Amino acid sequence: MREAQGGAIVEKQPNSRMCFLCGIENPISLHLHFYTDGEGRCIARFRPKPEHQGYPGHLHGGIISALLDVPTQISVHAGVFAV
Repeated sequence: MREAQGGAIVEKQPNSRMCFLCGIENPISLHLHFYTDGEGRCIARFRPKPEHQGYPGHLHGGIISALLDVPTQISVHAGVFAV
């Protein structure tokens, strides 16, 4: 599926069933939607909630790591290879 967003063409990536970030059947998933664009970027929007913090006022490091890890996997599966 391709959608126009801000003049750029983006392609929605499929959600998996139980992924922590995008799992549609995972009750504790962040329920994110990932898109790839024509420039090889993987894009998702995430607004942390208070329950996502580690130390007070700071996003938990495990969530930060997952937010960096999953887009890398999606880019590879979408045929985008970057370092």
